[in-house]
Amino acid sequence: MVDGLWIGQIKALGSTSGCVAMLRGGKIFGGDSAFCFMGTYYADATNMKTKVTVQNFDPAVLSMFGVQGDYDLEVSATISGDSIMGTAMLAGQPSKSMAIRLDKKANF
Repeated sequence: MVDGLWIGQIKALGSTSGCVAMLRGGKIFGGDSAFCFMGTYYADATNMKTKVTVQNFDPAVLSMFGVQGDYDLEVSATISGDSIMGTAMLAGQPSKSMAIRLDKKANF
């Protein structure tokens, strides 16, 4: 199961960032030093799909996409043990994507 606390690594446009995420019962909550995100996920034994709304609470910091303010992301990933790896893209803009990796730190 994917329910638990996860530590994330995000790579886009030559930059790397980190985040934390909590997944529980089809809902995902997380964030970093300037953004928080909330959304839903569907996962089977090996695949995961996620839709999240990203909210910028520190307007001095641009997203890794260079977007100001809030935006939506769609994630498609593969689950392998305690790791999830995939791609997140701006909703409706597949040319703007980033690589993600989540590693599980705790179960619920």
